[in-house]
Amino acid sequence: MLKRFLPFFAVVAALAVLAGCGSVNTSSKSKTEAPEKEITAQEIIVGSWEGVLDVSYLEEKIFENEKELTGYFTPGSFELPVVFEFSADGGYAVSVKTEETDARIAELSEKLKAALKLYFTDAFSLENSGEALDKFLKEQRISIDEAAQDIITKNALKGTLYAVQYAGRYLPEGDKCFFGEDDAQVAARERYTAFEIKSETEMSIVEIAVPDDKEMQLLKKALPITIKKR
Repeated sequence: MLKRFLPFFAVVAALAVLAGCGSVNTSSKSKTEAPEKEITAQEIIVGSWEGVLDVSYLEEKIFENEKELTGYFTPGSFELPVVFEFSADGGYAVSVKTEETDARIAELSEKLKAALKLYFTDAFSLENSGEALDKFLKEQRISIDEAAQDIITKNALKGTLYAVQYAGRYLPEGDKCFFGEDDAQVAARERYTAFEIKSETEMSIVEIAVPDDKEMQLLKKALPITIKKR
C-alpha cells in the first residue's frame, strides 16, 4: 500500500522544492532592488520657487474698518504672488512680484471706488443728487478716487503686502529648514519652516515657527503655501 502513495509523496516533495526555489528568488530580488528613496527638502530646495499667498483676510479687515460701506463692499479673494529663492551658499530671499501685486491693489482700488460711489449716491439721494454729491465732494476737496486711496493708505495695505519680503540665511535638514537673519540665528534653531514634499518640483510650506507670534504674520496666515520650482 505504501508503494501506491510514493508517487503522491514525490509530487509533494517536488512542489516543496519549487516553492522553496520561488522564495529564494523573491528574497534575492528584494535584496537587489533598491528601496524607493524619499525626497527631502534638503535635496531639492536650492533654486527659485514660486507660490501664491491667499491674503483675502486683508479685504475683510478693510470691510471691518469701513463700517459705512456695509452693503456696498463685499470682501473677495485676494492672492499675492511670491517668489522664494534659496541659494547654494545658504542665503534665502522672499519677494513679491511687483507688477502683479500693484495690479491686485489697483483692482481693489477700483472695487472701493465703485462701493464709495454707491454709498455717496445713496447718502445724497434725498437731495436728488448728482449735483448735491458733486457739491459735497468739492466742499470736502476730495474725489471718489482720493477717498478710495485714503482707505487703502489708512489700512496700510500696500505696506503690509510688501512687508512679506525677507532675506537671510537658511539651513535645510530633512523636511525642515532653519532660518534667520544671520548664521547665529540659524544655529539657534528657533525659526524654521516645515515642508510637505510632493515632488522634486513641488512642495508645500505647512508650518512656520518663530519666537514672536507677530513675525511673518502674513505668511503664517496663508498656510499651507504650495510652491513650485520655476
